[in-house]
Amino acid sequence: MASLKSLAKDTAIYGMSSIVGRFLNYLLMPLYTAKIAASTGGYGVVTEVYSYTALLFVILTFGMETTLFRFINREDERDPTRVYTTALIAVGSVGLAFIALVLLGLRGIAGWMGYADHPEYVWMMATAVALDAFQAIPFCYLR
Repeated sequence: MASLKSLAKDTAIYGMSSIVGRFLNYLLMPLYTAKIAASTGGYGVVTEVYSYTALLFVILTFGMETTLFRFINREDERDPTRVYTTALIAVGSVGLAFIALVLLGLRGIAGWMGYADHPEYVWMMATAVALDAFQAIPFCYLR
């Protein structure tokens, strides 16, 4: 029974960010549709940016959650903290490099995506994806 309680607690902690994020998006939907005119195609911008985040998240984590699970639970591993730290540094470094590259080419990327007038969309998306990839490792460690 204690292990079931622990599982429920860990699941609630891990899933809370996903649940809250989706719930906020659900609550903001009426605001988006009321304030963003359909003729401008503004809500399409939100949808397109979200579609890029899924692909970028997979690239920025590059399977380190699975790697962490595999190597942290090995019996011959003497220092699980070292495995965790290595994964966290690797994903964090890639995330910082990604943000730096996006900021260096911000105008070009925004123009390629069709948002030359709003490069802040690209900057915010890149920052959010990099932070989300970084926090995936501590959440994985909690599991």
